[in-house]
Amino acid sequence: LINATNLSTIHAMVLSVSGTISFAGSTGVAVSIGVSVARNFIGYGLTGGYTPIEVKAYIQDSNINCGGALSLIAQEPTNELFALSTTFINTLDDAGTQDEDDPDTVGVYEDQIDAANDLTLLGQLKAEFQTKGVTLSNDLVVTIIKEGSEWILRDRYGKGYKITKTGSVLNIENTMLINAEVLSGSVAIAGSGSTAVSLSGAGVYVENKIATIVKSYLDNDLIKDIFADAISIRALDGSTITVTAGAASVAGAVSGSAGVAVSIGLAIARNEINNIVEGYISDADNLNTAAGGVLVEAISNAVIHAISAAASVSIGGGGTAGVAIGGGGAIAQNIILGKTNAYISNSDLEITGGNLSLLAQNTSEIHAIVAVASAAAALGGTAGVGVSIGISVAINRIGWEADYLYTTNSLNQMVQSGDTVK
Repeated sequence: LINATNLSTIHAMVLSVSGTISFAGSTGVAVSIGVSVARNFIGYGLTGGYTPIEVKAYIQDSNINCGGALSLIAQEPTNELFALSTTFINTLDDAGTQDEDDPDTVGVYEDQIDAANDLTLLGQLKAEFQTKGVTLSNDLVVTIIKEGSEWILRDRYGKGYKITKTGSVLNIENTMLINAEVLSGSVAIAGSGSTAVSLSGAGVYVENKIATIVKSYLDNDLIKDIFADAISIRALDGSTITVTAGAASVAGAVSGSAGVAVSIGLAIARNEINNIVEGYISDADNLNTAAGGVLVEAISNAVIHAISAAASVSIGGGGTAGVAIGGGGAIAQNIILGKTNAYISNSDLEITGGNLSLLAQNTSEIHAIVAVASAAAALGGTAGVGVSIGISVAINRIGWEADYLYTTNSLNQMVQSGDTVK
């Protein structure tokens, strides 16, 4: 068995909070701005350039006489470890639900009770992992991807495990993942006897990218012989990005004469997985199996879970005039690209006692929730003006990217380093 595995994990939480309060006898002005930015890359350089991680399991230009089965496996990043009983479903769902949302706890000390309960539940899960030979650190965190069927378990060092309900068991896998939580909040309040102006803005930008090349292959460009009972060549990918981007902004202005409040909240999330997964046999002039078949397999299951949410509240009040303007925007762009190939080329195979199987499979998924809420209220003795705008945009693409400079039909063009061609 030749097995190549790379298990990389990024866990990032970025939080910014800004607040300002202003009160004056004549004129009060309050301005508050909160901004959070996170950029997490696996297989990309600091400037965002494509420098994919390579994971390869291969045999090249070699004579091989194997008395048993010959297996080559390249996996990036999923590695199935073991199975658990489905009795742990409630444990995972409960531990992944916090504070007032937890149905098992009520009362003024609910957060403390919930934390204690979660610690007990996760201790039981940690002990079960230990019986399987996997030691977890403390400070475990459960993220619910799909309640009752899919979770991410992380320890204090960010090491991730993907847990998926399959039939009557829970499959535990090591996983390459980027898990990012980026939040921003801003509050501005102004009050005065004459004029009050309040400006509040909150913004979030998060960008996550994964790029890998996963190859499992047998390449005998020179004339070499390979003998084995059976041959399996597998290239597997299961990259996952889970991201939450949230921005909230509140502005309030109250005065004896004129009150003006402006609040803006904006959340932007951009996620991309661009992997090449290949399993193949090339230039094998004399490949023989004595008691089994030949399996060549390439499987890709890239998944993006994205939540982008923004909220804006603006309240303006004045004895003469009140003006309130609120704007909220949430944008999520999710792209899955790459190739999944399984093939045999320029080879002479003699198979005894088995079948020849080729499988190329891509089951990539994108799950996106984009939500925005905006409210504006204005009160004035003479005039009250309230304006509220909410915009949400979701762009989800699998196998297609719009950003390119040229196409293959472009004529008389000089392509420079960094240019993109479709």
